[in-house]
Amino acid sequence: MGELASWLRQPLNSHSTVPMANQVANLYSFMPYVPGALVLRMGRLFDVSPLGQIYAGRLVNAAFYVLMVYLALRILPEFRLPLLMISLTPMSLNLAASFSADSVTLAIAALLTAFIFRLAFDDELTSVRRQDGILVLVMLVLLTLCKFNVWMSALVLLIPAKKFGSRRRAAVFAGTCLFACCIAGFGWQRVNASAIAAYGAMRASHGTVIADNIAFLQAHPLKFLGIVKSTCFSMVWAWLWEFVGVFGWVTVALPGPLFAVYIALLILAACTQVRVVVTGPQRAILATFVVLTIISIHALLWVFQTDTTVLREAFAGSASVAGIQGRYFLPIGLPTLAIIGNGRIQLNRFFLTITVGAVVVINILALMTIWQAYY
Repeated sequence: MGELASWLRQPLNSHSTVPMANQVANLYSFMPYVPGALVLRMGRLFDVSPLGQIYAGRLVNAAFYVLMVYLALRILPEFRLPLLMISLTPMSLNLAASFSADSVTLAIAALLTAFIFRLAFDDELTSVRRQDGILVLVMLVLLTLCKFNVWMSALVLLIPAKKFGSRRRAAVFAGTCLFACCIAGFGWQRVNASAIAAYGAMRASHGTVIADNIAFLQAHPLKFLGIVKSTCFSMVWAWLWEFVGVFGWVTVALPGPLFAVYIALLILAACTQVRVVVTGPQRAILATFVVLTIISIHALLWVFQTDTTVLREAFAGSASVAGIQGRYFLPIGLPTLAIIGNGRIQLNRFFLTITVGAVVVINILALMTIWQAYY
């Protein structure tokens, strides 16, 4: 603690800078770093110590996350407990209070999902107003700039066509959302072409040829789907564990019993007191969205990280996609749980108290696990 205190008092020397290459982070857009960048800018103006700026940036990211999750919980017509539990997993909180792109990404994803669920499942809302559509479009564009997943736009298909006034208007809105996501995502890639090229050159030095990986996807889509399937089956438990809490460089894991309890409570919460009616077609839309997102995550990691050795193995049918972590699935946690929501198990105050208490205790124990690992 004494060492940290001395670093907090260290004066800022803003005139002495050293450039650092970070080709991986350069693939992201500026969007998820806006809150942190504003903090650093203010820190330079007021000569705050470097460590002080880092802590301030993490606190601002955490505050933004809490605000977005709070708003999401307020507007959700149902599934509040599952969203709360997803937002309060030790992994989610670890990312929320970080300087990474994940903090803002998870915050916007929570609010966007909640708002679409409200438009889709709240029977008191009989029509989608123009301002509602604009707000959905803005959040979709912002989220696409944070994390390139155009399939988030598919969630608008959950909204009944009658709330748009006609099937044609509903189809036009869905198409507009997909188009906006594509423009934002592919447009940024074009603007950021030099950084993507630098990343490709860096990966080429490690045996990864991005053009060859793309060619494999185009020529062998069914073989790639087989690779996705085998990767999912072999990694599902590791991903679930990381979804709840595996910290550091994926090395400090939440103890197994705590992970199992959290997953069990999360699934049980998803199956309780669903007062809204999730129709069969809506469940199909949710399932399609989840599957397409998982395939997209595999495709992105395949393109940018698969080396020539793994590519050769792919032709023999024995390859897998490396580098995927459970935290990547946090933004699609609520839509996934909504698929199984049925209301057959009624939620009562005792279960709510036990669940919230377990979440608090597990987070305290997770913090103790991290403390013991690093201190």
